[in-house]
Amino acid sequence: MGADSANLAYRKDLFFDNKGFCETLNLNYGDDDIFISEIARDHIVTVDLTPDSIVTLHEDTPARIYDLERSSRSFTQSKLRRIPFILSGFQDLLWWIWLIASVAGIICTLPSLMGAVCILLIAAVLIIPVSVKWRKAARVLSLPAHTSILTFLSLANPIISLRYKMQFGKKARNYTWQN
Repeated sequence: MGADSANLAYRKDLFFDNKGFCETLNLNYGDDDIFISEIARDHIVTVDLTPDSIVTLHEDTPARIYDLERSSRSFTQSKLRRIPFILSGFQDLLWWIWLIASVAGIICTLPSLMGAVCILLIAAVLIIPVSVKWRKAARVLSLPAHTSILTFLSLANPIISLRYKMQFGKKARNYTWQN
């Protein structure tokens, strides 16, 4: 779900065999998302993070571009396969359950610190593998690897998504949304 037209590539025969963008000619944005969602299967999709595959866009207003990307994605989301969104939402839910259970566990075991120590060990087991993968991807993409805020970003994702759904809800129902 992190790809867009600037960093997608597909074989010419795959594009024409699937009639390209003919189903989405009425769209101003999101045609590439819908096309990839229709044809993407594990056996034909590859993620390439080699230095030669990196596309860099220089924008004067990155916050505006981010808002445009989020709003256009919220518009086309209804036309995409649901499984990736369900899995992402389930992951967000599990982070929240973990946080709530951790806080409850610490409160219930007070004044003993044994509960807090156990919860911190569990947190390390959960966060370290995610942080290692995040750092590797960030290094390849030449991005800062702020793994210390990764958990908080995961927790904030549903809140940020809800904000965009509320902000662009009416436009999201309009299948020919325009900027």
